[in-house]
Amino acid sequence: MLKRLLCVLFAVLLCASVCVSAAASEAEIAAVSSAPDGLRFVFTYPNEGSECIEAVFSVPYDLGSIASSIAEYYACCIQFDWSVDSRDAFHYDTSWDKAGGNYPVQQLGGSFVEKREVFWFAYPEAAERCAGAVKESAGEGGETVRTFDFDAHDLYVRARFMLYSYVVNQCWFSDWSDVYDVGKDLGREAPKVPDVGKDRPEIEEARLDNGTLLAYLSYPDSIYDTASALLAGYGTQLSFQSQMRVDDGIWEFWSVSGDDTPYLLGERETQLPDGADAGKVEYRFRLIGNDPADGSTILTGWSDYVTVKDGEARVVKNDDPFEKKEAEKRRQEAIKEANKCKLCGICPFHPFGVCMFLWLAIVLAIVLIVVYNVRASAKKKKRAAETKAREEASRRADAKTDSFINTDRVSLHKDGADVKEKDADAKEEEAEHED
Repeated sequence: MLKRLLCVLFAVLLCASVCVSAAASEAEIAAVSSAPDGLRFVFTYPNEGSECIEAVFSVPYDLGSIASSIAEYYACCIQFDWSVDSRDAFHYDTSWDKAGGNYPVQQLGGSFVEKREVFWFAYPEAAERCAGAVKESAGEGGETVRTFDFDAHDLYVRARFMLYSYVVNQCWFSDWSDVYDVGKDLGREAPKVPDVGKDRPEIEEARLDNGTLLAYLSYPDSIYDTASALLAGYGTQLSFQSQMRVDDGIWEFWSVSGDDTPYLLGERETQLPDGADAGKVEYRFRLIGNDPADGSTILTGWSDYVTVKDGEARVVKNDDPFEKKEAEKRRQEAIKEANKCKLCGICPFHPFGVCMFLWLAIVLAIVLIVVYNVRASAKKKKRAAETKAREEASRRADAKTDSFINTDRVSLHKDGADVKEKDADAKEEEAEHED
């Protein structure tokens, strides 16, 4: 009888363990259902000066939540595979499907965007993995400095997520990512930071646990992209902000756990304010930071509200008209700022990318040149006409003078002949009288 009972009990425990294992497997498989996406590579030279190649990537919500909340039961990792001078000669083999293998792997911290080391050539094993493509030189202190020779070789990297359960000693993997040409990131300009003014954190769940509020947040793709661009391009990140108000009063900034880990994908907890047991308490969250490219403010919208009342926490839609008005005001200001001329900072538009006042100056200069040329041509024509008129007047005057002189000569000649004729007549009359 006892043996039968033990057999039945063993069977029940076995079925229960199989069911739990099956349920756990579904959760783990869901956590690694997405491959790493949008990898960006960062090159740094820490400590001894040897090159360190790091990857910036996004982490799915399920996997990040496990890494941040129940890391004592799981190891959430990213596994890197590499190939030198070929897009196909990767190093993966089946030994990589087990924990503790000889492959590049980094554990995740539970954030939705993370930066992890792919190769740091200060370690000889990292240099050996890229044997023949790593060059060595002497540092200022005589130490050996190793860097990947991107001038002569190509480095290709792909990655996959790995989830290991300490409880059942089992691994789950995502698919491999796309293949990335690491060298293409060399010398690339910092990526443009997307505008996230219309997007905001999303509250997946909120609950009370012995007077402590637990809230689980997720984020839209645009915020992932912004965080990735900042981390890869500038090594900076956004800050996490939370506010609280009691009975529809004034919003006050309020501390929650994980303020120093703004991209945390897991539970954030906070205590209710003193004396708020009988009233309504509301919380909201957002991310804020600066764009190093132009110094502008990066500001997401506020999340929906977590409302705590009568011992219950629930998510309430953020439909505060004041918030909508403020959001629209920020959007219009952002549009105005974006359209503001970078040269003068005044004109509202700049055709062909050049300041409107500069265009006006060019047009004014052209108009002045045209006016000057027209006036100069008119003056030249006027002077020519005046000169011609003077010459014509001079010719007429000269002709008149010649005519006058000739006329006078004829008159004088005629008058002289008459006088001579009169004198002759007089002498003739005088002679006749004497006779």
